[in-house]
Amino acid sequence: MFKQLRERKLKHQLLSHYRAMQGFAFKLCGNHHDAEDLVQQAYAQALDNLQQFNYGTRADSWMYRIIQNLYFNINAAKAVRMRKQPFLVIENEQSSQDPSAHSRELDQVLSVIASIPDSYREVLILVCIQGFSYKETAELLQLPIGTVTSRLARGRKMIVDGCRKPIIFSPAVSLSPEQQL
Repeated sequence: MFKQLRERKLKHQLLSHYRAMQGFAFKLCGNHHDAEDLVQQAYAQALDNLQQFNYGTRADSWMYRIIQNLYFNINAAKAVRMRKQPFLVIENEQSSQDPSAHSRELDQVLSVIASIPDSYREVLILVCIQGFSYKETAELLQLPIGTVTSRLARGRKMIVDGCRKPIIFSPAVSLSPEQQL
């Protein structure tokens, strides 16, 4: 009976963090569809493994960790496939008169954020977007606070440096060998 009450309370706590988990997943995935899939998988995994939750710890921290681990597992194979695709470089020459310049700049920033390593992007999302303190981020990710600080600084630098480079797009269609040259 006591176990059922604890599990019901934990389920309620997990559900109360659903929107925050969606936001975190969106920042990791970059689109709503993948983020929703990730959150649903994470909640299914959490509900299947309620007995693994350590009572006395934060339910949201547990969910952040589940989402993070699922994201890494899902994207490991994607990363290998993406490295094998050819890339097309487009120069970033924009006129200040161009009304869509801001949209392209935003797309470039989002693209740069998506391209930085997960370990840096994760810290940036938690601190800069989700508003967690360095200490909370260190606890959530189970990292020393110095590692959080250095990843945050390096991640910010990667974004600045990446925004100074030409925009790089992966082509939607495969190119013939002649076109790739």
